[in-house]
Amino acid sequence: MTGLENGSSKTGKSKIDIEKLSENIGIDTETYCMILGKFYERTAKDIDAIEAGLGDGQFEAVLRSAHSIKGASANLGLADMSDLAREVEARMRENKPDGIPELIVLLRENLKIVGEMLS
Repeated sequence: MTGLENGSSKTGKSKIDIEKLSENIGIDTETYCMILGKFYERTAKDIDAIEAGLGDGQFEAVLRSAHSIKGASANLGLADMSDLAREVEARMRENKPDGIPELIVLLRENLKIVGEMLS
């Protein structure tokens, strides 16, 4: 699951249709790209916080960062990425952090795709 397929299969090869996503949320492409750039910067920090918090036992920080990614990506139409963050959040709430490192890898892959599309 990469999170950015816009409805296609979750195979790991994906792209972002910026025009379609901006249209879906009702803003112009230029504004969407600006917001997506801010999202990219913030999400990189949030993913780092998830990883650090998991390693340091700072589970509230993990929850906050996962929640932030979940909401922001959903607002931008990045549903699969939101689902990944929701899974991190759910596992932390259930005190079952197994598998979160793998989800972090997938979140980073998603973010890399966002960055490539912004280049």
